[in-house]
Amino acid sequence: MVHGIRDEGFIDGNRRRRELRGTMDPAPVPGRRLRGAIPLVILSALLVLFALSVLFDKKEPTYQDTLTAYRNRDYANAFKDFQFLAKAGDARAQVRLARLYSKGDGLPRNPVHAHMWNDLAAAQGNKKGAREWKAKRRR
Repeated sequence: MVHGIRDEGFIDGNRRRRELRGTMDPAPVPGRRLRGAIPLVILSALLVLFALSVLFDKKEPTYQDTLTAYRNRDYANAFKDFQFLAKAGDARAQVRLARLYSKGDGLPRNPVHAHMWNDLAAAQGNKKGAREWKAKRRR
């Protein structure tokens, strides 16, 4: 009790008197400012991560979609997707990629790459790849 005034909630009565006289800045309460900021920061980070995942989410191409693009003469997308599938080990995509290189559909003809992809498809047991590979060997 200070001069008949009860000092509830304060540990140091002298400190409170100095605050009241203006000789001391009030002590900051730890964590009071950050209480509202932490959920805001977390929410902002989650929103940024979600936005990035939506922007950069590229589903893997399927063989059928890529074949449709090839048949519609969209050779640039077909080449890109067949190449992705061929590198992943899809023998059908390897044969189609070899055909793109062999015919020069949408890209310069390259018989070496065509032979390589047919050879890889034949090594996986693909019959079309094996036929193309044998036909190229006879020439």
